[in-house]
Amino acid sequence: MAIAVLTIGVVTPLSMLANSLANADFAKNQITAFFLAQEGQELVINKRDNNRLDNKLSGVQVANDSNYWLAGMGPCIDVNTRVNEACDVDTQQPDDFIDVEDNVADTDCNLDKGCRLFLDENGFYTPYGPDNSTIFYRKILILPDEEAREVSDRGAEVIVTISWQDRQKARTFTLKSLIYR
Repeated sequence: MAIAVLTIGVVTPLSMLANSLANADFAKNQITAFFLAQEGQELVINKRDNNRLDNKLSGVQVANDSNYWLAGMGPCIDVNTRVNEACDVDTQQPDDFIDVEDNVADTDCNLDKGCRLFLDENGFYTPYGPDNSTIFYRKILILPDEEAREVSDRGAEVIVTISWQDRQKARTFTLKSLIYR
């Protein structure tokens, strides 16, 4: 009887400790995923802002191209099926939009998950590099304005999905926002 009580007294706290460690690891990964998704959206917004600024500073009116504000984001834009296009952005070179289907050198990308993120020598997440791979994948998708069914000067929806494997369970975090010209 005493051994049973002792066993329960030792196993229960150890079980609770293991559970707490697993929950802490999940929370850390989910917070990282949130920030990586937010960064993906900010990179798209930065590119939009730079496109608008370049257009304004050049003094050339782009009268026949209402989509000039999305220039360079082609791999991210999906106007038909919502699944055939996706990209990621290099944080070190924010104008570098990577098509997940292009098999760019030193990237690990696929249409299902997106591009695997690596840690560079400064501790920043980037889609490039055969070393220091992380558990995170990022996929950025720009969808057309729902009413117009085309990318227009009314706006577009940016969807950033982060996926990772957490203790043999696939996890995803998706962040959506609307951007306008």
